[in-house]
Amino acid sequence: MRQTSGALAKGIHPWEKITQAMWLKYPNPILPNVLAADVLKRQVTNDGKLISHRVLSTEWLASQWIMKLFGLTNRCYVTEHTEIDPRKKVMKVLSRNVTYNSLCQVEEIATYQQHPKDENLTLVTQEARIVVYGISGLFENLVAGTFPDNVAKGRQAMEHVVASIASTTADAELS
Repeated sequence: MRQTSGALAKGIHPWEKITQAMWLKYPNPILPNVLAADVLKRQVTNDGKLISHRVLSTEWLASQWIMKLFGLTNRCYVTEHTEIDPRKKVMKVLSRNVTYNSLCQVEEIATYQQHPKDENLTLVTQEARIVVYGISGLFENLVAGTFPDNVAKGRQAMEHVVASIASTTADAELS
């Protein structure tokens, strides 16, 4: 198993904006490989937490020779479980691959929480756990190598959505 951790990062936006952006993140020009995000289930628990389960349709942009070698297609599906606790101002997102899970399992965990000293900032931690079966060395390196780039693109995508929200809010206030 390989574990890749993103460093603790300080977001430059309030927690409320980040959680709002989470639901508007796809489609996104920064992450064109995510084709769709469909809600399978959403509920509010008795203690006020929002629990959501979505499936993401993605296009894996791997080399064609790898796709042919393993008999794979580009279309991949990922489940995303989100828990938002508005009282504690914490959002946890757990994503797992559904496609190709007999070859490898990829689990990404992201936690967003309001900065304890500055409510205008959000603390973000991200990590991935990757387990590869069979030809592990080559395949594990391939999958693990995409994580840092995906973390960076994910953060850029959130920034894109937050900027869009800010622009829409400013336009509405001018009207």
